[in-house]
Amino acid sequence: MNFCWNDYINLAEKLIKYSKDNKEIVEAFLRTSISRSYYGIYCSAKKYLISVYGNSVLQKDYNSDVRDEDNKNKITEHMIIQNIYINSDEDLKKEIGEHLKNLRINRNKSDYYEDYNININNTILLNISAKKAMTCLKKLGFSD
Repeated sequence: MNFCWNDYINLAEKLIKYSKDNKEIVEAFLRTSISRSYYGIYCSAKKYLISVYGNSVLQKDYNSDVRDEDNKNKITEHMIIQNIYINSDEDLKKEIGEHLKNLRINRNKSDYYEDYNININNTILLNISAKKAMTCLKKLGFSD
């Protein structure tokens, strides 16, 4: 059974709506929404790359020039995927890469920093960003 990663993006939108009715845990809803928005598009973008280029595209030696400023130059699969898109010659792929980068930065802050200033408007914008990236993926021929 194949999981539809776009369901995470849809779930993220619902979490934003539910946060309005759950004032005592609103921040938990918003933080989880940011995480699901990111992982929905990240996993879809990864799946697309593998379907087009095969698993070798994710190998670290193939991507030795990729550096992760958040992890002190440790190469991560997240950075590899993000940079493949950002460094593409195709505008749609570059746009996906920029959405991934922004979503990932906010997902890391949301998941790891309790003093991260989280608000509903920013969370909505991040969910919209994930939807825009998904639209770009679909224009490239991706189907979940």
